[in-house]
Amino acid sequence: MLKGLLLKNIFFLFLLLVLIAGCSKQDDSNNKDTNKTLPNTIETQEDDFNKTVSFLLIDKKDRELNVTAIRNTMSTDQIKQPLVLFNLFSSLCKPCMGQMPYLNEVQRMYQDKLFVIGILVPSQEDTDQVAKELHEAFIEYFISYSIDNSLLIEYFRRVLKLPQNFSMPLSILYKDGKLYRYYEGALPMEMLEIEIKNAQKLL
Repeated sequence: MLKGLLLKNIFFLFLLLVLIAGCSKQDDSNNKDTNKTLPNTIETQEDDFNKTVSFLLIDKKDRELNVTAIRNTMSTDQIKQPLVLFNLFSSLCKPCMGQMPYLNEVQRMYQDKLFVIGILVPSQEDTDQVAKELHEAFIEYFISYSIDNSLLIEYFRRVLKLPQNFSMPLSILYKDGKLYRYYEGALPMEMLEIEIKNAQKLL
């Protein structure tokens, strides 16, 4: 009887060890699967920046700009000026709208060296109404209302490693097609002029 009880206990102990070993293997395989997929995800995101991406920007005068981006470079054959300033703005953002006359003035002052591109962040507000207001305010620089705006904004956000709710306006300055500097929030005209002059010295 004692011998039978001992054998039964040994059997249960053996069964318990088998179950524990099985669970351990399953957990290890799950960890291995996670380790396999995580680097692939990161590599895919990293590879996105190594690919050339094109964006079609269109203003209300039906002028088009084909912009090509790869990592920290941005280029277009249609722009001859060495400095390009992208300004991401929303019609619902008061600092954005308040900065526009300054951008207009800077575009006039440095028209041989600088090309300003406004990128309207899509909102529920009627873009035709926004265009009418900007036209009445005598804004002369290029402002894109294209459906590609959203894609370009997301591209900028990822390149600059900004959060989803980044501060606006967002101004991004390129020098000879390469990212020079970016600025979150409204910039006083004096500071913007200083930055443009500093960038010009490096041309």
